[in-house]
Amino acid sequence: MRARYLYFGCLTILVTAASGGFFFAPYVSTAAAIKRCAMPKTHTAQCYQELISTAAEHEGLVAAFELLSEIYSIDTSFATACHGNAHELGKIAYEDFINGKNPPMSDKTSYCGYGFYHGFLEELIVSGGTLTDAKDFCAYLESQLSSSLPSIGYSCFHGIMAS
Repeated sequence: MRARYLYFGCLTILVTAASGGFFFAPYVSTAAAIKRCAMPKTHTAQCYQELISTAAEHEGLVAAFELLSEIYSIDTSFATACHGNAHELGKIAYEDFINGKNPPMSDKTSYCGYGFYHGFLEELIVSGGTLTDAKDFCAYLESQLSSSLPSIGYSCFHGIMAS
């Protein structure tokens, strides 16, 4: 039995070392994780997506948008990919919203060319959502963000009606 624990302990240490600790502590230091993603020979876009998805999964959309914003400010090349990252956050928000979770929203949802809204609507269409679902989400956004983004309701409804 002792040998089994020793084996799994060693295996855990090896996997942690080989991954740079990424799978077990994806951003103990956010700046360090961002720098690690930006290193040469790293699949930078995929690494950023994993960081952002992990933040969304474990800490919520607000934390994921904070991370997205921080990556954007540290790595200027991220601007070319962040629209897709924001799409993914929109898809997560759709799943949460449609399942009644009503996640807290960030005033950074408009970042990266409104990719968040595109992802939300894309997932709504793919999943067979309705116009009523979209309107309900816009009303929810307005209730969450109107103090920091006064025109959010109009912008959201406008985006739906233009689609």
